[in-house]
Amino acid sequence: MIPSSQQDLMRMLLPKEPDVGSIEPISPLEFQEAARQQLSSDPVLANIQKLGRAAKNLIVPETPLDVALMAAPPLKVGKGLLKTTEYLYTPKFKNQQLVEKNFTERLQGSYKTPKEMHDAAVKLNPAFQQEIGDMARNLGLEKAPKFIDKGGKKFDVEVKTLDSIIDKRLRGKEISEITDPIRTRVFVNRPENADDMVAQLRKRYDVLDEGEKLIKATGFQARNVNVAYKAPNGETIIGEIQLISKPMADAAAKAHPYYTQQRSLRQSFYKQNPNATKIPLRIEKKEEELINIQKGFFKEARKEMDDSFLEKVVTTK
Repeated sequence: MIPSSQQDLMRMLLPKEPDVGSIEPISPLEFQEAARQQLSSDPVLANIQKLGRAAKNLIVPETPLDVALMAAPPLKVGKGLLKTTEYLYTPKFKNQQLVEKNFTERLQGSYKTPKEMHDAAVKLNPAFQQEIGDMARNLGLEKAPKFIDKGGKKFDVEVKTLDSIIDKRLRGKEISEITDPIRTRVFVNRPENADDMVAQLRKRYDVLDEGEKLIKATGFQARNVNVAYKAPNGETIIGEIQLISKPMADAAAKAHPYYTQQRSLRQSFYKQNPNATKIPLRIEKKEEELINIQKGFFKEARKEMDDSFLEKVVTTK
């Protein structure tokens, strides 16, 4: 079957999975790139393509346009090899949770214990951070440091701690569903800077992009992007890059102790009262008090941020 449109081609290439909503439109360049994956109608060229793909997907250009496209950015080309990446923009999908679950399971389904994931994260993190740092610097952006100071002590914020992975598991999350075993931040001055960073990430990795997200209760805003990091030895893990303005990041550091306290209120109550069906009014009032403190930090941060950040919000929680 020969596809009659870009969307038809995308449907043919997508894996047979449950419906997860609308398909992200692709550009003419991406359409040409995907079309080259189809075998030529000429049987001689088709056989050459089959042989080439057995040798790591050698692409045989069929037209002068193919030759030009193979040399054009943002495609990854080297010695006749063409690699494509997947871009999933979750606001376009009806079932965003299923899209994320499929993405994480494909990459991290082999990790069966928290220790396995943590060991892999420690091993793969340095090369991942180097790649992200290089991309950010090439765009004139700043990547967050590896350590932060808390109470006079340094904490590594690039690798999720083993205790944190265990805690996620105890709270019902599958190990494969953890989206930030390795992570970092890149500071952006405008939403366009975040778009530029995502464009660079798409050239190298499969990407899951949630767009600009606003936490309505507090006013916190950032753009979380997950990428499929693959080491030279074939190991895969998910890396998270949070694209955030510097004022918002500074406010988050101030608000974090209050957020931690707020989150622990209900957890502690239900741990002590496992059969409870209603949260006491005193706890709700304390939560509201802590949320208002956080809201104050983020409100002040807005005064130093570009107004266009709010205009770009596509996800709210």
